[in-house]
Amino acid sequence: MASHYPGELLQSFLSGEQCLLLALEISEFDRDVRKQKLRREHPEWSELAVVNEIIRQAFLPAPTPEWLEKRLQERVDQQRTSD
Repeated sequence: MASHYPGELLQSFLSGEQCLLLALEISEFDRDVRKQKLRREHPEWSELAVVNEIIRQAFLPAPTPEWLEKRLQERVDQQRTSD
């Protein structure tokens, strides 16, 4: 009998550890693709600005939590003072 859900299909031939490793690899691939897209759209952005935007996008469609937005801004401010 065929599985109706892709997750069930994966679990039928991958161990839990293998599923986790695959999920992490897919997540890393997704971040790399997002970085490339953001660099094309905003070549003037620093690496930190690109990473901050990827973090913000992770919370969409909800807004980034206020405490996290504050921390992201602190990182930008620290980078500016060290440059």
